[in-house]
Amino acid sequence: MRCLHDRDEIAAFLVTDRWLHLYELGDLDPLLWGHTTWYGLDDPDAPGGLETLALVYSGGELPTLLALSRPGHAQTRRLLSDLQPVLPHCLYAHLGPGLSDVFDGPDWTLEARGTHRKMALQSQISAPARSSVRLGPADAARLSAFYERVYPENFFDPRMLQTGSYVGIEQSTLSRQLIAAAGVHVLSEQQGVAALGNIAVDPAHRGRGLGRAVTAAACVHLQSRVRWIGLNVEATNQAAIRCYTRLGFTHIGDYEEWVIQRRAQ
Repeated sequence: MRCLHDRDEIAAFLVTDRWLHLYELGDLDPLLWGHTTWYGLDDPDAPGGLETLALVYSGGELPTLLALSRPGHAQTRRLLSDLQPVLPHCLYAHLGPGLSDVFDGPDWTLEARGTHRKMALQSQISAPARSSVRLGPADAARLSAFYERVYPENFFDPRMLQTGSYVGIEQSTLSRQLIAAAGVHVLSEQQGVAALGNIAVDPAHRGRGLGRAVTAAACVHLQSRVRWIGLNVEATNQAAIRCYTRLGFTHIGDYEEWVIQRRAQ
């Protein structure tokens, strides 16, 4: 195991399964790169010279570990085992299916946060009939207030407003009160990827197609900037999955979310 510092080396591995690693590719962008620490296992014969890798992202309230692989990847299990002495004492984790048992035992506690689907946009989206407005850094306060009101468990990083990729639907041009919004968790034009996030609709206005409209508006904007657009959605959120499927997203894999904490010695 070694710590990785070369963006090109990391990207060469990630693009071998681009849809699975869409978020990690986005984290190579300069806006987020400074919050990342990368670890890998070498294999000169593997694509990109790496057998597997993991990312610790420190830009949120809790450090987030991303260790994604297709089922049965023994080397990712080995990397997670080797990583344990250097991991933070408490972290959020995105793990490939079946990898969480690496943390079973006396040293760690695990709290399950559900299985999530990774979905990929496989077709062009046309502009929605419902008009939307572009949101930028000047809208940070009202967008934060909107999420606090309608989606308090949502992770929103106001820095992502700098990407110019957030859109909203207002109740009226007079009140300018947001009733729906969508944006990105990561965006890298250099890598050609974007991961949608922060998609929310005011409960008082649900059932009117606003979630679909605001997601479509975000995609239309992103399609002119990047080639690969994806998102993560909780596997039990069937309403959202139906919405995304109708827009042209397809299910390309699963992962599990956990809160992992080191036990006091």
